[in-house]
Amino acid sequence: MFMLKRLALIFFALSAALPLTGAECKTLVTLVPNVAERCSGILPGQALSLPSVSRVSHMQTFHVHLFFRDLTVRDGKIKVGTRILIRDAAGTIHFDSRDSIKTLELPAPAAGKQLLHPSGCRVVLGRDKNPGDYTVETEVTDLNAVNSVARDTAKITLTINPPQEGKGFQSQREVMNFMRNYYLNPQPERIVPALRFWAGILPELRQGWRSRPLALYSWFYFALKPNPQWWKPFAVEVTKMEAPDRNGASLVLMALSGKKSRELFEVQEVKTLWQENVLWSEFFATGGKAPVEKICRQIRRFPQGMRPEDYKMLQEPTAADREKLMNNIIGRSAMWSIRSFARTHKLVAGYLNKQMMEKRVQDDFTAEVILRSIRPEFLEPEGNTLLPAAMEE
Repeated sequence: MFMLKRLALIFFALSAALPLTGAECKTLVTLVPNVAERCSGILPGQALSLPSVSRVSHMQTFHVHLFFRDLTVRDGKIKVGTRILIRDAAGTIHFDSRDSIKTLELPAPAAGKQLLHPSGCRVVLGRDKNPGDYTVETEVTDLNAVNSVARDTAKITLTINPPQEGKGFQSQREVMNFMRNYYLNPQPERIVPALRFWAGILPELRQGWRSRPLALYSWFYFALKPNPQWWKPFAVEVTKMEAPDRNGASLVLMALSGKKSRELFEVQEVKTLWQENVLWSEFFATGGKAPVEKICRQIRRFPQGMRPEDYKMLQEPTAADREKLMNNIIGRSAMWSIRSFARTHKLVAGYLNKQMMEKRVQDDFTAEVILRSIRPEFLEPEGNTLLPAAMEE
């Protein structure tokens, strides 16, 4: 059987030589939104911890993923059909994945190897559902098996409760660690306490010119987006903030309701430095690869740019000069942040490694920065490098 712990499921633990005894499956019910993406991005030899959840609130988004192994091989392939049901205690079906997860056919894995079905289910139990116990039933049908069917079923019980606030924060370091690692183990019940902590110190930070509110609030936007059960408590907390900070935090509520300010947080093209910080906030809240790749695309701007000290020497800088200056600043920031977070966040390194393996990095300068980020010991064969001397290890 698989190792499925209440707090984490380690899917890279493989049984190399188990006898085939028919299809087996296990469910993972989690708040992590992009399990398949993370599994494909993890570095070789590293284990990925995926926290499970047993309690959700009305309107809270959660995800159901299916792991399986030991399917019958035919013509070098396995073929599997899946179904996920959610029933209440009376047996009434409230969710059925029959039409949302398609038949999967792929080359046969090693015997005993555990696989993740690439399609998971996004589920929301609305306010019309009665509080109580719900059961998630997962079924695998081995379409290559004798008599055409081999099934196994796993169940997880969910309890729907009103949202209850989590513990608060005692220091800026504690709240920043929580926010920067939220994607590893989402705890939406601590989102409002995080805002409450920042509301208490933002006036002081603002006086010292050490706060970047928009990048800060963008994290709350991405963390709250799949958790509408916390929108109202968040709004109540916003009303208690001082005017300048209250106005900024209100942009989060406007964006969540579909207003134009959503464009502030969902960055499509990086035009200013603070947008890179917004993209990092998106990664910290969601663990998605898209913001990392958008930041990587800015690295090439560094060698195309103009250094600030050279810009200051210009008597009458032109619009083209200002663009070159911005290229330098944005490119330098992207380079340093990628190198820094690749060494502190394994998932960042995994996404970078995947870009390199799939040859999706188009320019040599960016490729070297990425390679040095995930393999700091790297040197060109004769000591050649594209990086300026100031950027060397």
